[in-house]
Amino acid sequence: MLRTILPIIFLLFPFLSCSDDKNDIIPSVAIVGTWNRTSVVFEGMDDPGFDVVKFSFDADKHFVSYYSDGDICYEGVYEIGNDYLRLEFYDENGEYQKALCEILSFDDSNIKVQYKFEYKNQEVKVTICLQKK
Repeated sequence: MLRTILPIIFLLFPFLSCSDDKNDIIPSVAIVGTWNRTSVVFEGMDDPGFDVVKFSFDADKHFVSYYSDGDICYEGVYEIGNDYLRLEFYDENGEYQKALCEILSFDDSNIKVQYKFEYKNQEVKVTICLQKK
């Protein structure tokens, strides 16, 4: 009996899913393109005037972020998984930086990430929403 049921289970396995279709988007493919910032929220500190309004990600794992005047803010490499986005770049002082962001939500046209860091001995959360151009 088990020999009969087991092959049937394996035949049905590709059609079984633990999630709905909208969550089957692969972030590493869908992230490629240009994304405009739609909102940014700072928790734990006042908004320091976050002026980054656009991000571009290419298939070679390279990213560029832009200020509202079109100038490049940061340029570097990225890595993305199902629940994280890691950015690595040199800041304006020439110091190497790594930013590990948690992906809160992601679909083919919107992404919401959160970055946490320490500032004056307290945790700061920055939540950024981007929309694909």
